[in-house]
Parts: sequence; structure tokens; C-alpha cells
Amino acid sequence: LRIKENQIDRHFAFFKKQQDNTPEKFAHYFNDMHLIITEGYKDALHPKIEVFRQAVGGSPLCLEQPELIAMVTNVALKVAVPLFDLDAIIEIADFIENRFL
Repeated sequence: LRIKENQIDRHFAFFKKQQDNTPEKFAHYFNDMHLIITEGYKDALHPKIEVFRQAVGGSPLCLEQPELIAMVTNVALKVAVPLFDLDAIIEIADFIENRFL
């Protein structure tokens, strides 16, 4: 559910674990959708919003990829893309909506 100006818009989510698939292999199921959001596929050549948490450790995975369009994190990073806090749900949703819809 997405709440916008006291109205509730209903959205559909489809979750299925599948090995060795790409978004292109299942995109035909969503021909009537304006936006498909996937998780994983860090090596795919699609726009990416990386979520990086300090508690997980390590370093962000997609910083050098030209497909990176935004970072969501609780770490101060210098990046060439928009940077969002982990709790900035409305701002992230607005960014996705303005960019793709």
C-alpha cells in the first residue's frame, strides 16, 4: 500500500524464488505493469538502487556501475547519484515515481 494525500493506492507484489533467472525471463508476466522492481541481479544491466547498511559491514557493491541511479544507506558516502537515508521511504518512492512513471 502506498499512502498519498490520505488516499490509499493498492499495488500488486509477486514474490517467487527462482534460480538462474533474469528479469527478462519473467517480464512477460507483467506486460500490463508500468514498473517492475526486483531484488538481487547486481550484475544485470538495469537501473539499480543499492541499499547499504553499516551494520552489515563491507562496502557498497554497485558504486562503479553506470546503472547505479541512487544509494539508500545510513553511511555518509560521496557518490555521484542521489543519496537517501534508510528511513526516507516517501522520498525514495517519489524518486522512483519521478524517474520511471
